[in-house]
Amino acid sequence: MFRIKEISLYKGIKKKTYKFTDNTYVYGNNSVGKTAFTKVIDFVLGSSEGLSHDGLDNIDEVEAYVINEKTELWIKRSTTGEFAYRRTESSGYCVVSHDTYKDTICEVISENVDVKSIQVYKKVFEENPSFRSFTFLNFIDEIGQGDLGSIFTRGKDIRHIVRIRKIMDFFFNYENSEKIYEKSVELEKLEVEYKKYSEKLMTYEQSVKDIERLFGELNLNYSGNISADYNAYQSYKEQFNRGSSKPKGDLAYLIRVSHSLAEEIKVYGFLRNQSEMTATRKDRTGKLLSMLGAIVADNPEYENEVATINAMIKEIDKDKIILSLADYDESIKKIVAEKERIDKEINKIQNQASEFDYESTIKKLALIENGFLIINSGVDMTKSQQLCEQITKLKKEIKELKNNYSQKDINEFNKRLTEMYLKSDIKNVKYLNDDKMQVNFFLKFDPFSQVLVAYHKEGDADVAFTPGSMARHNHLQMLVYLCMLEYLHKKFKNFIYMPILIMDSPDQAMEQESFEEIYPTLIKVANEIGIQTIFFSKVKINGIDGKNMINICDGLNPFHQKTEE
Repeated sequence: MFRIKEISLYKGIKKKTYKFTDNTYVYGNNSVGKTAFTKVIDFVLGSSEGLSHDGLDNIDEVEAYVINEKTELWIKRSTTGEFAYRRTESSGYCVVSHDTYKDTICEVISENVDVKSIQVYKKVFEENPSFRSFTFLNFIDEIGQGDLGSIFTRGKDIRHIVRIRKIMDFFFNYENSEKIYEKSVELEKLEVEYKKYSEKLMTYEQSVKDIERLFGELNLNYSGNISADYNAYQSYKEQFNRGSSKPKGDLAYLIRVSHSLAEEIKVYGFLRNQSEMTATRKDRTGKLLSMLGAIVADNPEYENEVATINAMIKEIDKDKIILSLADYDESIKKIVAEKERIDKEINKIQNQASEFDYESTIKKLALIENGFLIINSGVDMTKSQQLCEQITKLKKEIKELKNNYSQKDINEFNKRLTEMYLKSDIKNVKYLNDDKMQVNFFLKFDPFSQVLVAYHKEGDADVAFTPGSMARHNHLQMLVYLCMLEYLHKKFKNFIYMPILIMDSPDQAMEQESFEEIYPTLIKVANEIGIQTIFFSKVKINGIDGKNMINICDGLNPFHQKTEE
């Protein structure tokens, strides 16, 4: 098991060393450095905070000697930001980065790290775990003690609340976390496949668009039928070569025809306009003559004039019939179509006739060939939808697993926590005896909200209540920490958390006689679990072997510059 064996403070070549056992009891009056000692331990173990606590001035470096069953390691951290370690007592220190420093400590915490658990943690929570991620389980700080609404003293800050919630998800939902990990790996593979397929599909669709565009530039008919279009391309390619361009005379002839057709279109347009104007004019003249005929019809003496007018109206009607028979629009349409055909021929011949256009056409033909190769390589047009459906299904399953906590593990945890509290050897602690008298008293800790609630029976109902005294609160809080470390020892034995609990004076609210009974029960549980304890108190209690005690009544830091009063 990982153990801290020594902590040394340095001021130049001067050194002060404190030795630790499996269960170390540190005592000293108020303001001698008990809380500062916890800061020193956290500092040398890689805390992101500096050594700025009161009473820790004039310290240049802090060194720790740590071990496990097989390995020794000396780690040293300077107050100026330097990290170093050595493997043997006689070797020199190797200066390293902060991350390497923490990784080296990790190697001593667990030599046989559960790699699968680490992979699951990384995959599910998208971060690399370090033993520093779990130090909220290793320190019961003085600030925050007895708060059953936020059990972990380092869990009050909003950034820690979120992080601890994620960690509790991992510890109490590990079975589902494994499934999440497996499904996440599967999801990652599908997303990689979908990305590759999407790129292939995009290339396919772009090739279709490119072929359509290049067919247009070569004046080839594009039908959208791959087989027919490929045959058209092959036919054009076979006919296209340097000697296939038509003689210049043919080109000149076609240009003249095009010009002639353009002139013919103009003439027919003019005739159409003139015909429309003549028809309109004759219509008006006919109406005028009809009106004159009506005027003179009632006067016999104008018989000759009336006959002349009628003859003129008949002539006009004949001309209108002839004009109406001429369909200039249809003629113009046919001429325009013929001119477009001739112009395409001209464009084709011109493209084939020049060296530049020949090279350009060759490039276009090569692009078309490449496009057909991509299209003919085969793309399953339904696969995209299938992959999307699989990805959506997996994401939904992962979300459901994340929200499905293992209530079984939580119930077992709370059963064990209640046993630790009620079935201890403590005889003379009033609040504990009171709770033992409660009907169906049990404790319920919610690891996700970090809240501890006590329940007892009132009639047929389980009623929640908050235990009253601060002594009871502190006692229960320590048991939650021990129960968590026991839970990890059973379920995550080779995970990278420190098997150590450092308690900063949680006995202050307790009577000394009560605490002298409580402390041995805490140590008994700790030893059963296999964790190291370091307990800080202002009082020296009976029943502790002297080798397990550190006296700092004269002050923790011998280099501290005391202020003169």
